[in-house]
Amino acid sequence: MIAASIFAVTYLLISTRRLGWLGLDRPAAALLGAVACVGLGVLTPDEALKAVDLNTLLLLFGVMGLGAFLVIDGFFDAVEAQGAPGRAAHPPPGVDRLGQRRPERLDHQ
Repeated sequence: MIAASIFAVTYLLISTRRLGWLGLDRPAAALLGAVACVGLGVLTPDEALKAVDLNTLLLLFGVMGLGAFLVIDGFFDAVEAQGAPGRAAHPPPGVDRLGQRRPERLDHQ
């Protein structure tokens, strides 16, 4: 019953994307669920460690890092402009079309 409750709360936090008043995004909510599973005894620390696939973790880290650099560099904006010239949506600065905050662009001096 505890595991189902942790899953339900974690799923709710992940599905709400970003709660401004709570300050949790999807990865933080997933980590909170994992910590709750170990903290409340659903999993032992050894079981939790065995459940982590390092190859998948490294792949996700690399893809997310590459995606972040492409956003900072303006790659996706350029592709969008090429695909639909004059029809690109212009969200407020720092926010993408899905309403999520984008990382700040780096000023190269």
